[in-house]
Amino acid sequence: MSLTRRLFTLLAMICLPALLFLWIASRGLLLDTLQRIEHMVAENHLRQTYNQFEFYLQRLETWGFEWSQEPDLVKYVVTPSKAFETGYFPDDLLVFNRSHLVMFFDADVSVLFERFIDTDSGLVNATVPANIKQKIQHRIQQQASELERKTITGMVQFDHAPMMLTIRAIRPLDDANINGTTAGYLVFAERVDAQLLFRISQAMGYSVNLQPHQGPQKLQSHNDTQLDRTQSSLWVTRTLYGLDHDTQFELSISMDRSLFLFGAEGIERYLVITICSLLALLAALYLFIRQYVAAPVASLTRQVNAIDADAEECQPIIVGKSREIKILGEKFNRLMDSLFKEKVRARTTLASIGEAVISTDSRGSITYLSPVAEKLLQLTQEQGVGLPIDKVLQSVDGMSLAPQIAMFADMPSATTQRSMRRLQIAGRSVSIEQTVSPLLGAADEITGAVLVLRDISSAELLKEKLQHQSSHDPVTGLYTRGRFEQMISLLSPELTSGEHAVCYIDLDNFKLVNDNCGHGVGDRLLREISDAIRRCIRETDLLARMGGDEFALVLRDIDIDAVRKVMVKISEEIESVSVYWGASAYSVGASIGVSFLRPEQTQLKAVLQEADAACRGAKLPGSNNICFYDADNQEVTDHQQAPRWAIKINDAIDADKLELYYQEIMPLAPTTEGMKRIEVLVRMREANGELLLPDSFLPAAERYHLCEKLDHWVLEHVYQWLARHPECWSHSRVSINLSTETLGSDKFEPYLASLCHRYRIPNSSICFEITERAAIRNQQKMIELLKRLRNQGFRFALDDFGSGFSSYGYLKSLPVDFVKIDGGFVRTMHEDPKDLALVQSIHQVCNVLGMQTVAEYVENDAVYQSACDLGIDFVQGFNIGHPKPLSEFALNFIDQQVV
Repeated sequence: MSLTRRLFTLLAMICLPALLFLWIASRGLLLDTLQRIEHMVAENHLRQTYNQFEFYLQRLETWGFEWSQEPDLVKYVVTPSKAFETGYFPDDLLVFNRSHLVMFFDADVSVLFERFIDTDSGLVNATVPANIKQKIQHRIQQQASELERKTITGMVQFDHAPMMLTIRAIRPLDDANINGTTAGYLVFAERVDAQLLFRISQAMGYSVNLQPHQGPQKLQSHNDTQLDRTQSSLWVTRTLYGLDHDTQFELSISMDRSLFLFGAEGIERYLVITICSLLALLAALYLFIRQYVAAPVASLTRQVNAIDADAEECQPIIVGKSREIKILGEKFNRLMDSLFKEKVRARTTLASIGEAVISTDSRGSITYLSPVAEKLLQLTQEQGVGLPIDKVLQSVDGMSLAPQIAMFADMPSATTQRSMRRLQIAGRSVSIEQTVSPLLGAADEITGAVLVLRDISSAELLKEKLQHQSSHDPVTGLYTRGRFEQMISLLSPELTSGEHAVCYIDLDNFKLVNDNCGHGVGDRLLREISDAIRRCIRETDLLARMGGDEFALVLRDIDIDAVRKVMVKISEEIESVSVYWGASAYSVGASIGVSFLRPEQTQLKAVLQEADAACRGAKLPGSNNICFYDADNQEVTDHQQAPRWAIKINDAIDADKLELYYQEIMPLAPTTEGMKRIEVLVRMREANGELLLPDSFLPAAERYHLCEKLDHWVLEHVYQWLARHPECWSHSRVSINLSTETLGSDKFEPYLASLCHRYRIPNSSICFEITERAAIRNQQKMIELLKRLRNQGFRFALDDFGSGFSSYGYLKSLPVDFVKIDGGFVRTMHEDPKDLALVQSIHQVCNVLGMQTVAEYVENDAVYQSACDLGIDFVQGFNIGHPKPLSEFALNFIDQQVV
């Protein structure tokens, strides 16, 4: 069966049942929807008519309510008068208000006034028919108690005609001066006659009918509707209850169905046209597919079947006129052309790849050699094809490739294997990186293997060169720090006997050469110095450059006297080395630290640290010194312990192991400020409970730049303490020491501003103590900083004046409030005239400059008396008071007399 016929059969089997189902479902759905719309429109009209009757009843009730509130009506029912009747109820009032009945009763339900419009003649009668009057009176008497609470409004049946009726009690007003709860009753009624129904029908646009229910059975609930349909009309009926629950009325409307019937006929026509159109469309689709799809596809299929996959050239197929088939044919031609080009490109790429590529069959015989493989193996394609792979690739280790290739056939799941081999090729040894992969056929069967060989002989040489560069300093050719540490780790087990020395050499003033002459001259100097050191040591000794201007040396099997001679010789050789830059010659010295490998100390790294500490000790007196490590030398030990102290300081700051103490600064004469002064001191609490003084850890903090972090901790905790004791703000001033590192940092001012913002402590309660070194370092910048902070209310004291580079010149320019005279002069001024003269001179100069003086280290009465005699402003020391925990100051402050 042809493609066209199969396609047509498929369309017929699917489309014809679908069209039949569409016809049935659409017709039923549309007609049912139309009928539902008809019902909804009828019910909506009935609801509007019902609302119209509700409107009439509401209007009648409103009229009755308004009349019941009329003061003259209240008086009338109590005291009837003819003037009220003629003045308020002319004959045309009922006609104007569309009311058929008006009646007023007194409290005993006796008729006071009545009017009635005859529906036949349209005339106003002075009397209401007796039967109607009796029914109304009877209803009022029955529902008198209910009328006390509400108005009764609804439908009633009088003389076989429905009537809308409202009854309302007339109550006396407050200002009517009438006693009683109900003065009378009023009744208004409107007959539902043909004229009223005509008006409603005219307003609604359809026929309206209202009549009493005829028959013994009751109608359904008044919320339900009943539909009756004829060919031309639709009747919808709804129940209305009267004032008497047993009385029911039938409200019905009649609608013309011509419009809906016309719509149903239109739906029938629409469905017929639609189904016919779809059938015509299917027929056209069949003809189109047969002409423009099936025939070109059949032609394309014949041409594709005729393509030879093994042809050397790509034969394009002939495309038809159909746009889609034309696009498909062109895509197919481009695909075939791309595959052919890819085949050529693969051959070209394989021929030009940098690695040697060799393919073999499953027996290990060569089937292909790439040009690089021909060059590497020094074989042509014709010479190599068919040779066993083991005969061409002769391994130095004797490993054969044939079993590995055979493994691929036995284990199809085997993957690519990579290895390093040393091959003997054409009489020379070559390092090869070898990759062996299985070669798959069309059905994923193993047909052989592909070998990719990469000559890495040059890479191996480069690797060795890089390893040498990574372990040797490029400037001096010596071992680097990393390589040196590796070698001493390897040497440690060998140096368990004999005497061995470790030396640390640090060049003095080398930085001046780099800064003045540049790094090129500095590197030249380092090379000559390293050559000089090599000339002084043996080949078995180990020498390395540890850093910019630092060297390390391990001397094996040598005593202390020989070490001293070698170190002196090295020092002299280094000092004799000079480099010229321009017309100037530059040379440097060396500080050398030496430590010996002791029997209890078998780790060279630890001995190297001792030598480093000794080297730093050698720098203390000056340059060109040699220092041997001595555990009893406190200065050297401090240098060695400094890294451990740095760790302990960091841990103490992070874990809040620091504690704040204070020492009183006492005035020698009453002051105008009347403030008590204290200096905050910091202590470190050890794990064993021991309390360490700052002298133990501050040098390490300065060396490892931890002073700023330490100062921030102190500032934070002092501000916290002041925030908890606001009673100290106005009567005390707290002195806090700041390091040179903190004052020189750009973060100090923002940090201080954040403390002021968070704790709101008055700045006048804080005095910062700075050292001479901090004051003269970048003096102009420091002066500007002090001025800014003094303008904010802070006070400053210059600490330990006289111990450093004391100069009255810079003291004159510094904006400080207090000068603390160094305790080295103060503690002996009572017995040393020179110290006394120095203290007196400092005090007099400060007095002239407007600065107050503080004498430190006042430890006995004699020093205290000397300070009093000189007129010193404040004294501080053990004679005044020992340091105490800062927490005790606030407890004792209230009971103390403030000076």
